[in-house]
Parts: sequence; C-alpha cells; structure tokens
Amino acid sequence: MELSTPLNVHWELTNQCNLKCLHCYQQDDSARPKLPDRSAAMAIARKIVQAGVFEVTLTGGEILLLPFLQELIEYFNSEGRRPHVTSNGMLLDADAVSWMSQCQLTYQVSLDSARPEVHNEIRRSARAFELAVEGLKLLVQFEVPASIAYTATGLNSEDLDGVVALAEEIGVPRVCVGEVIPAFGDEQSIQTMTPSVRELAEFARAAANIRDDYVGRVEVAVAMMSGHLYDDRLPPSACTAGDRDLAILYDGWAYPCPFVRHPEARLGNVRTNTIEEIWLGEAALAFREAKRGSSTKPCLVPRAPAPVIIPLGRRGPSNLTRKS
Repeated sequence: MELSTPLNVHWELTNQCNLKCLHCYQQDDSARPKLPDRSAAMAIARKIVQAGVFEVTLTGGEILLLPFLQELIEYFNSEGRRPHVTSNGMLLDADAVSWMSQCQLTYQVSLDSARPEVHNEIRRSARAFELAVEGLKLLVQFEVPASIAYTATGLNSEDLDGVVALAEEIGVPRVCVGEVIPAFGDEQSIQTMTPSVRELAEFARAAANIRDDYVGRVEVAVAMMSGHLYDDRLPPSACTAGDRDLAILYDGWAYPCPFVRHPEARLGNVRTNTIEEIWLGEAALAFREAKRGSSTKPCLVPRAPAPVIIPLGRRGPSNLTRKS
C-alpha cells in the first residue's frame, strides 16, 4: 500500500556553508544562492505540516546560518513536530543552545575523528574539530538531545572507536555511523576519501564490534548504505527514497532523496506545488515503478574502482547479503 504523503522530509534550506568538506555531496551543485527568504521558507514549512509529514530533518549547507531558524523550529513545535537538525556544529554558542533548550528538537553534529588533525583535514578548517566539540559540550550542558554523525572514509576508517569514546566522555548518547558515497566531488577528492573494499569490510566488522562493546553506554547506530557502489557484487541496501522519504533542496525542487539531485530526478517544486501533488505526481510514480523493476540502485553511479571483496560479517566470514 502506497502512502498518500511522505512520512519523512529531508529539507536542505540552504547550500551556503562555512566549510568546504572533502566528501560533501553538495559540492557538485552549480549554484550557491543566497540564504532563503524567510516568508518563502515558512510557506514551505506550512505545506510540510499540511501534508501530514511525520518527521522533518532541517539541514544545509550549514543550518545555523539561517537567521530565522528559531522561528522555524518554534513553528514546527506549535504544529506537534519535533525537527531533527543536522550541522557541522561550529557555529553553536551559548545563545543558540539556550533557545534550543526551550524547544523540542534533536541536534546532530558531524564528527569524523577524535583526532583533530584528521577531522580538520576532511573539513578543510583548522578549527573545525575544536568548535564542533565545544558545540557538543554546550548541547549536553543545556540538555538539548544530541547525537554525532560519523562518516567512514579513506582518511578515517579506523577512527570510529575514538569518536564513540569521545561521545561517552562528553555525554553524547548516540553516534550514527555510515560510509562515504563515492559519487561526488572532484576525482582527487574521490580517490582520497573513498576507502577500498578491504578497508570498508574491515570497518564494517570493527563497527559491529564497537557497537556491541558500547551497549548500555553509547548507542552506536550503524547504517551502511552504499557497498554496491564499491563493488557490483555487493547488493544494494534497502532504500526508502520515494516510498516514505522525500528530499527538498534549497531551490524548492523535490527529489526522491538528497543524494539524487540531478535535474532528471526532479519530482516537482514545493514553491508552486503542494507536497501531495508532488508525492502523487507522474514523476514520483515513474520513479517508484523504475525502482521496483531494478535490483540495483541505478540512480547513483559508482566512480571508484574496488579490487577486493571481503565478507562484512562480525568477527569472521558471513553472508555478503547481510548489512550492518
């Protein structure tokens, strides 16, 4: 049974950012428009609520660049929604975290390593680690529900244990774990950031062990998504794009997911259409039909060779169809 509206909306309000991270999937976007107009953004927010969307993720770019973020979150709260906010954490300060503590939201900060030099290299900023950790400490201090997002790459695939240990030390209760998608950025960045299949397999095993080691202390949520892009013998993970999830980008265009952002994948524009019209429109129906007829994920194109296959099981060989 198909849903009449999406359950989840991932909303990128801006692709303006204070960083230029090596693995950012927005770096392929041709436009870097100004921050969104407040009235236009609030109109989209009302459409999301009117459609009955259950979960909303607010992100960027860097979402804290938005001058009306507090008003936007308060609006969603008034309509019974508790937004999830994702950020690089560098712009968090006591004033921002103070008003957040009076709202209903969850806040996630990206942290790629417990080694400052590694996180800073990936984020291309000498102060990225320092400010992100300061921001996380403020969130914990003000009791804003916080989590860490960790992305495994060729530069940091052995750093998850340190990140989880740091989360426990700071008091952050959850670390969400994924891997870089080798389909965005210039060729040099892709080669630098993409782990080999061997590294990816070793990371998956280590992540499972770390998850078990921290049970009852820190929740380690492992969601490997794109192994099939490293080697076509690895099956694609389950995908909810267009079935329960919808992405809205900074220009108002809606897509099945934020990783599929080329014009051919557009489903409609929320500035001129309702969420329901987009969700039940011809483009969305065609996407779902094509998705049902494919055993892979043709919407993303692999750009990195993968020479070795290693099973992804926990502490030993396992069936390759099992994903952590």
